[in-house]
Amino acid sequence: MKSSLTYLITILSLSHSSYAQLKPDSKVFISFVDTRNEINVDEDSAKEVLKYYLMERTLLTIVDSKDSAEYIIQLQLFEGNMGNRIGKLEVIDNTFNKVIFASKSVRGRVIITYSYSSIRNAIDKLVSKELLHNFSDIKKK
Repeated sequence: MKSSLTYLITILSLSHSSYAQLKPDSKVFISFVDTRNEINVDEDSAKEVLKYYLMERTLLTIVDSKDSAEYIIQLQLFEGNMGNRIGKLEVIDNTFNKVIFASKSVRGRVIITYSYSSIRNAIDKLVSKELLHNFSDIKKK
C-alpha cells in the first residue's frame, strides 16, 4: 500500500512538471537572490529593470505578493569584469516549489544602446533570448 501511494505521488509530480508552463496572464512574483562570493548589483534596481522588461515584452501579470503568484521569477545578477554584469534567472512553480526553467548565464555589456547600463543589457538578454525563446506564448505580439 505504501509503495502504491509513493508511486502515485511520483507520477503526479512528474506529470505536473511536464505541463507546468508560463502562459499569458500567469501571475508572477519577481525575486532576487544574491550570488555567493560575488559583488551583487543593487537588488531593488535590478528587480525594477526586470519588471519593466517583463511588462513591456510579455503578457505576464506581475504581482506584489509571493503568496498570490503562480510562478516566481528569480533573478541573479552580479558584477563581472570591466563593468560587465553576469546574470541568470529561474522560473519556479510556486505551488510545488519546483524549478521549471533555468536560463543560461548571460553577460551584460556596457554599450550605448542601453545607455551604458550593463544591468539593462543583461536583463534584456535574459528576457528576450532566454525567457521568451523558451516561452514564446507569453510574448506580446
